[in-house]
Amino acid sequence: MTKNIIGENVLEQLCQECLTFGQNALIITQNNINPYLGLYARVLSLFNIYGLSHKTYQLESEMLIMNSFKEGINLAKENKVEMVIAIGDSNVVNFAKMIAVGYYLNDAFYDEININPIEIKSALPVINILTSMIVNDENNDRIIIESNVREQQYEFKISSSVLLLKASFIDTFYVK
Repeated sequence: MTKNIIGENVLEQLCQECLTFGQNALIITQNNINPYLGLYARVLSLFNIYGLSHKTYQLESEMLIMNSFKEGINLAKENKVEMVIAIGDSNVVNFAKMIAVGYYLNDAFYDEININPIEIKSALPVINILTSMIVNDENNDRIIIESNVREQQYEFKISSSVLLLKASFIDTFYVK
């Protein structure tokens, strides 16, 4: 079950949630984080205060493509992260879930977009920091990604209990 944490200055609880899973995170943001620069800066500040380490991956566009997944998964593996933090909308959350799942799958994952849900037994913990007061289906146990880009046409749908977010934050100080 996802722990929903909503209210003003609730982001102050982020690192206590993170410490449950480790001390090293991959932070996923959208490329245009400018509207939420204060939110992102506060996350980094909290990480520094608590001595947590992180790497940040920015999505180049709203189109989620396999090359981005490969880059994100490789960054997570190279840095031996213990959790993924998504700062953004449902695209960012879905991307974070893909990284969380891909972390434990072999390289065949990159070539075969169709993964049997039975194979999904592990995923890195995912914590979500929403940048909107509107909650769609970000907190569910599914990943739904569709691409109609010329070079890459695919539909990816998977559901597994390991994909449930560990915590979901909406800090009303940063998001109106």
